[in-house]
Amino acid sequence: ESRAIQELLMRQGMAEAKAVVIYDGIDFEKIAAESTPESIRAAYGIGNKEPIIGVVGNIKQWKGQETVVRATAILKSDWPGIRCLLVGGTTEGDPYRKRLNSISEELGIRDNIIFTGFQKNPVDFMNAMDVVIHSSIEPEPFGMVNLEAMYMKKPVISTKIGGPLEIFSDGIDGILIEPGNPELLAANISELLKKPEMRESIRQKAYVAVTRKFGIGSTVRKIQDIYDKVCNT
Repeated sequence: ESRAIQELLMRQGMAEAKAVVIYDGIDFEKIAAESTPESIRAAYGIGNKEPIIGVVGNIKQWKGQETVVRATAILKSDWPGIRCLLVGGTTEGDPYRKRLNSISEELGIRDNIIFTGFQKNPVDFMNAMDVVIHSSIEPEPFGMVNLEAMYMKKPVISTKIGGPLEIFSDGIDGILIEPGNPELLAANISELLKKPEMRESIRQKAYVAVTRKFGIGSTVRKIQDIYDKVCNT
């Protein structure tokens, strides 16, 4: 799935020659927004000029949503109406969600943080975001959400651990930062929001990169090559 997984398997004793990295492919035909950004804004009472940032993934501590919540508080000084969409499954009684709510209250950003809950088509919400954030504080095996965001031509800021290191070229088709640092995250989001030409460059290059390297067709061909080699030995 990724070199990160390959390295883990080798640390556990697998011979390097037996581990072949084939990235998960993505079927681009299945990635389509069913709602417009305007309809998402209207549904959550977000003005047309207010920036939207967000994270897509289950609300779990290792996913790092706390870093994004704290970064939102920093960004609010420049963008009082900024909204942060936390898109993913959670429950009202979940301890981590309670913690995020408590932090939001303490920082005075309760109205800036929106829990959307589980969404059948999270691409709709990604499509409304000005910046998509991958905030995991523990290594992801790969990170399909990043590929979806790239295909949707969204600039992504991701933590530089695990799979994302193999997806992005830092500063070219995405931005890679250290995990768990709200100040650093806020500074990078702020730069993207203030520099539309930078956002445009990253999102266009992200689309080119993801369609070139991570299409399902490429994955199928590489798997077929492995079968051919095995059958011919």
